[in-house]
Amino acid sequence: MLLSDDPDRYYHLAVSQHWRWREGLFVQSFPNVEGLGWGNFFPDKEPFFHVLTGIAYFLKSSFGVFLVPVFAALALLLVLVVLVSDSRRLWIESGIFLSLGILGQSYFLNRISMLRPHTIALVLFFLLWFCFEKTKKVWIFLVSALFALSYHAIYLPLALALVDGVTRWQSKREWNLVFYKPGWFCVLGLALGTAISPSFPGNILMSL
Repeated sequence: MLLSDDPDRYYHLAVSQHWRWREGLFVQSFPNVEGLGWGNFFPDKEPFFHVLTGIAYFLKSSFGVFLVPVFAALALLLVLVVLVSDSRRLWIESGIFLSLGILGQSYFLNRISMLRPHTIALVLFFLLWFCFEKTKKVWIFLVSALFALSYHAIYLPLALALVDGVTRWQSKREWNLVFYKPGWFCVLGLALGTAISPSFPGNILMSL
């Protein structure tokens, strides 16, 4: 079974069917829902997720969309393996350990198999964590922007930036948090992703 038994998958599948690459990057209209004006303009609050599912639908119809959480779960496992094993180079051991840990948690396994935007957000969050570890400022900016376009909980990357900044300050690697550049790159990326989202400014209220 490729997906958990989640009713939201029908909504995301329907939105994916309305993605048209000739009409713009994001889904422009969603006439399936009446009375909200979405047939004229669709204020999508997770546009990047629906770009991915829209491309998947364009390539492989419904089956392609159902494969999105599968590939997201594999990408999440890969990012976690890189994070855990980066310092010790224990790639195989880390992969086996994490795979068994994920497979042994039925609730987590069910969550990451859902056709929902949090699957992509998890991948981006841990990828952002890796970028902070390596101080990749440009990548921090890009991944933060994609996170804001994928999921409404932009306070999660902000919390990650704060924790990383405080950790660096305590270890004397960062003398002044005000001039902590990786954190500001994260803030700017989130601001850009939030501003260009079709649901702006409503996405700000959803993140509170």
